[in-house]
Amino acid sequence: LFYNEHLVPCAANNRVKSSGINAEYGEEETKLSSTNQGFQDHYEVDVRCTNIIRGGEALLNLISDVKEALIFKDFPAINQSLVIQKGILESNKELLERECGRIK
Repeated sequence: LFYNEHLVPCAANNRVKSSGINAEYGEEETKLSSTNQGFQDHYEVDVRCTNIIRGGEALLNLISDVKEALIFKDFPAINQSLVIQKGILESNKELLERECGRIK
C-alpha cells in the first residue's frame, strides 16, 4: 500500500525531473553539468539507501519486540511447561529416594 501510494508517484516524478522538462510550466529546465548531475544522483542514491536501511532496521526492531512479547507474555504456555517439568522432577525425586532407600 505504501509502495503504491508513495514510491510509484515518486518514481514517475523523478522520470519527469531527469528528462529535463519542467512539468509545471512545460519548458526546458537548465541542465546541470554532467559532473554536478553525477554528484546529485550519487547523493540521492545515498539518501534513498539510507532510508531503506533505516526502514529495514525499524522492521527488525518491531519483529524483535513482537517476538519478545509472544515469548514473555505467553503465560499459559509457560505455566504448562513448568507443570510438565515439575512432574518430571518429582518422578525423578521419587526414583532417587527409592534407590537411596535400597542402598541403605
